[in-house]
Amino acid sequence: HMTPKLDGGPALCQIEVAIEATETAEQLEHRLAALGAPVVIDAIEILAKWDQTSTIGTLQDKQLVTQAPRLHKQLGNIPWNKPAAAIINLHRGLRPWPGCFTQWQRENGKPLRLIITEMTLAEDSSAHVDIKPGTVVANPNNGNRETLCVATGEGCISISRIQPAGKRVLDIAEFLRGYQLKPGSQLG
Repeated sequence: HMTPKLDGGPALCQIEVAIEATETAEQLEHRLAALGAPVVIDAIEILAKWDQTSTIGTLQDKQLVTQAPRLHKQLGNIPWNKPAAAIINLHRGLRPWPGCFTQWQRENGKPLRLIITEMTLAEDSSAHVDIKPGTVVANPNNGNRETLCVATGEGCISISRIQPAGKRVLDIAEFLRGYQLKPGSQLG
């Protein structure tokens, strides 16, 4: 059964799926593929039994239709002025592509693009409320160098894995041994 509009025809089957609190787009895609396969078989069986004269499926409610933007690389540029939770959700939604990144203006004057591969909400996220968004703050837990905390518009995020442009992904401790990114440094 064809309709003139792309994705505008009746829905033959549907399932409701909750997105998990820490699930990335890649993880959700794999889960939906596994959940969707049996639903596609159900839809094929419905079409096979259809007499081609009666109505089929459920019409889509135009009020519930949403449009997702086309993904492009610049979407991954971290907006440090946003709340930490929003940045974490952006990171989850853009994994694996285009991923999240930021710029670091190094002391030698050369900017370095940093691709953030793992981040979480910092445990004591409210402790740095008066700090400019994008500022590297002291690491939690008495100088623990296993994460790098960065102030956001509301709270802080904790970065545990990072990839300098053109290099391999590094644990933050390994990154900090090779790069002089210190508390007070500005990202963005």
